Amino acid sequence: MKLLFKEDIFGMANINKDEYPNLPVNIWVKQNDGKSKHGPRIKVQNNTSANIQPGATISVSISKTPEIKAGKSKLDAKTLSWVYEFITDNYELLIQHYNGQISDRTLLNTIYDILEGENQK
Repeated sequence: MKLLFKEDIFGMANINKDEYPNLPVNIWVKQNDGKSKHGPRIKVQNNTSANIQPGATISVSISKTPEIKAGKSKLDAKTLSWVYEFITDNYELLIQHYNGQISDRTLLNTIYDILEGENQK
């Protein structure tokens, strides 16, 4: 599998665990730029550190059955399960963003509201 380098995250919206409640890992999302040779994906920091570590990521498909597409997960089962659930629960939103139907800002604000709502439970 291809190694993911920090250059891969430039131009991606960052969902940072320091800024978003209930987020166990840092996540990066990108709109389709027409150059990608693969389907929609997010990048997930491959550890639970709050420090941004762009060179330590895995790539996970945005699908109703998400799977790791690049990298080898070092996340524990609970955290990886959370990532998969995050994608399936927010599938439509993530796909709208990928397809350019909503902006980075709209995506980030909506994700924040969703995670903040989970924090209120």
